Amino acid sequence: MRREEQIARLDRTFDVLVIGGGATGLGVALDSASRGYATLLVEARDFAQGTSSRSTKLVHGGVRYLERGDIKLVYEALHERGRLIRNAPHLVHELRFLVPTYSAWQLPYYGIGLKMYDVLAGRLGLSRSRIVGKGGAAHLVPTIDTDGLKGGIVYSDAQFNDTRLAMILARTAAEHGATLLNDAPVRSLLKDRGRIVGAVVEDTVSGRTYNVYAHAVVNATGVFSDAVRQMDEPDAAPMMAPSQGASRPIAASRRRTRASSSRRQMMAASSSSSPGRGTRSPARPTPSCHIPSWNRPRKRMKSTSSLSTSIAISRGPRPAPTSAPSSPACARWCVRRMMANPLRRYRATTR
Repeated sequence: MRREEQIARLDRTFDVLVIGGGATGLGVALDSASRGYATLLVEARDFAQGTSSRSTKLVHGGVRYLERGDIKLVYEALHERGRLIRNAPHLVHELRFLVPTYSAWQLPYYGIGLKMYDVLAGRLGLSRSRIVGKGGAAHLVPTIDTDGLKGGIVYSDAQFNDTRLAMILARTAAEHGATLLNDAPVRSLLKDRGRIVGAVVEDTVSGRTYNVYAHAVVNATGVFSDAVRQMDEPDAAPMMAPSQGASRPIAASRRRTRASSSRRQMMAASSSSSPGRGTRSPARPTPSCHIPSWNRPRKRMKSTSSLSTSIAISRGPRPAPTSAPSSPACARWCVRRMMANPLRRYRATTR
């Protein structure tokens, strides 16, 4: 795709104008172009620069929604996951998760729920979930806290390269005749008798602006959609709101024991994040590993989330022990944060 050739097409009237070059916008452009419509997509920055390249990289069916009883949503998500694996096997691969259990009732409860997860996937499912005992869970995740461990459930979801998938969507849309422009923000909308008929697009590379006309305009700007809506209606109420979910990856640099000064800083941060919980118990020796040890929550603290702790299992062989143990302060900080908000989900991924 040569930029000069793409800009030369702007003097025509398009059938569909897509604003936003993320995963949604590129998918809309591909669908429109493959149906034979003259399609133009404009992106203010670079393709997939926003949310589409900052995801968790997971293609999942939504286990937590199954617990809430949203069967239809889980069914649709699992089948979309299967189609994505079938259409782009070079970008998507299976990723196994272990849900450890520390109570007798959790093993059948989670086991039945994840079996339903397998059934809803149907023919597009991945490896079936299975129950493992205490020894099996410790073998899969050598650094797991075995004090009171009853076993665990292993289930499968998928992981993918989100940015690369977006670029393939862009190239495929271009092959179907779509016009794609990055570094081309929309400055205003064009109207005719109250109806949107196009947009004013600026080429930030050359500094020129273009009046682009289209029969249909699609706002696919994600978290920035309110800004485009207010170009049409300045008094429009915002529709976007912050999400409640949170994912906290643990950096590799924090998986090994640091100097005493760094350890004191981490322990101080742990104390300030959970005031009023009393003194911490002395740190227990942790095995040499590549991921932090997950301490079992105190008995007086009951988690309300069935999947508040899940551990991603590496696809390769089990890593050999190293001489550097994981930081117990980092592990305690993660557990305290998890118990402060049980809906948070923390993962520790082995290398």
